[in-house]
Amino acid sequence: MVNDTAILEAPPAASNKALSIAFLFATYLAFLGLRSALNRLQSKSDGLPFPPGPKGLPLIGNVLDMPRKNPFVKYTEWAEIYGDIVGLKILGKPMVILNTYQAAKEILDKQSLIFSSRPRLPLVDMNSDWGSFLLLLPYGSQFQTSRRFMNSAVNPGAVREVQSVIQEQARTLLYRILKSPEFHQHNLLMQGAIILKIAYGHEVLDHDDHWIQVSEKATRCMEDLGNVGGHPVDLFPTILGKLPLWVWGKKTKRTLEGVKQSGIDMHIRPYEVVKEKHAKGLAHPSMTTRLIDENMQYDGTVSNAHDIAWSAGAVYGGGSDTTTTSLDFFVMAMMLYPEVQKKAQEQLDKLLQHDRLPTFEDMENLPYITALMKETLRWRPIVPAGFPHLSTQDAMYNNMHLPSGTIVLWNAWSILHDPEQYSHPEEFYPEHFLVPSEKQPLDPEDVAFGFGRRVCPGRHLARTSLWIAMASLLTLFEISCPIDEEGDPIKPETNYIDGVVSHPKPFKSVFKPRSEGYLKVLMEEREAK
Repeated sequence: MVNDTAILEAPPAASNKALSIAFLFATYLAFLGLRSALNRLQSKSDGLPFPPGPKGLPLIGNVLDMPRKNPFVKYTEWAEIYGDIVGLKILGKPMVILNTYQAAKEILDKQSLIFSSRPRLPLVDMNSDWGSFLLLLPYGSQFQTSRRFMNSAVNPGAVREVQSVIQEQARTLLYRILKSPEFHQHNLLMQGAIILKIAYGHEVLDHDDHWIQVSEKATRCMEDLGNVGGHPVDLFPTILGKLPLWVWGKKTKRTLEGVKQSGIDMHIRPYEVVKEKHAKGLAHPSMTTRLIDENMQYDGTVSNAHDIAWSAGAVYGGGSDTTTTSLDFFVMAMMLYPEVQKKAQEQLDKLLQHDRLPTFEDMENLPYITALMKETLRWRPIVPAGFPHLSTQDAMYNNMHLPSGTIVLWNAWSILHDPEQYSHPEEFYPEHFLVPSEKQPLDPEDVAFGFGRRVCPGRHLARTSLWIAMASLLTLFEISCPIDEEGDPIKPETNYIDGVVSHPKPFKSVFKPRSEGYLKVLMEEREAK
């Protein structure tokens, strides 16, 4: 572990020299170690080949083949050459990319005991406690405890119990859009308010809410690290991890200090605030208060306090950004496909008759809204290149050898744009999911939320939040593109901004109330409170 209190400053010249020496020394030792490791891997393969893939260079393997942006595009190109599973070596470490649902199902679901861990991120682990974040935890007892804690708050039954909270936030979203058209910020606030209420019993009133600001700062800090997992320390932690942080520059040092502090601010401090209020009888019921009660000891201490704190924070960290992004893509789709929007509104009007707003009780009678939700997850999956799994034992697939320590990615983009599954893979086409059940294509929820024992525990909450938000937005508003000075629509770009979660590029949209009846109902509901 790097001791932050013992970090020494050094002049730039010394930093450059130390960096050069470190890289030379690390490269030499890594070569010796990796050569030995590769020999061991080959000796355990029992003659079975590693999956085919692009030929790499000596020592570094396929490092130079790895795309910097939109990796799913390159992965899909490789699939056309090498098949449904593509094998790579990154500095001697095996990696495979799964480009079909069958491959992902066979490996990540049916062999989930082997393929449920995570690659470690030494740079983050050595300089913060973010390794306790559920998304990053390796498979083991801590992962199981944290997942059990989180699941207790977001399982189907628990989500049904908070449907009134979710529906109320959807109504508030409509009201805020009427006051200001900045949809993304209102969307972010809605998702944050739902999750903070569930996790901590915290009431969010506006954009200046302290806990919302803390969580957003934590997200930015993690994004500032850039390509997490690609830092030299992550590649050679045993040697380079012992170097002082100033070797990597002042910016990296400041960023890592911010990452460490953000983990405390986002997880530990909210837990401590709720615990203190709960002891005084002032806390609202929440995931955190319930877990405190369930883990309270006779002496007044709370067992598993660390896991409770990080599990509660994971509800926000794992759910807010993802659900927000999916709803952003939905609005984009409504701007680009007005004929789809019109079909959905015709179904809404037939049911609601302009004299009430949608509720969860309407779900069975609004199949087009459900199809819209599924198509949003398919059309623009928010993790298009998947999130890495790590194998902990040797395994096989189709007479190919997958050695222990293999990093496995599932190419969600390729799977969800398969023309054999979806008749209009590049278009936003909800009719994919309105055919008879025997002709239904692959459900995007079976891909977008992950596989095996790492499937997203918050998927029920995400699905519920998305459905009511989509139904509510289309009931009250006509969503369209802004118009430029020449009278032409300003259409949003549909490509991604890369990240752990891939976001749409910023865009503006127009929300115009389309019915006096629906608008009157919303205002009457607001006044009644």
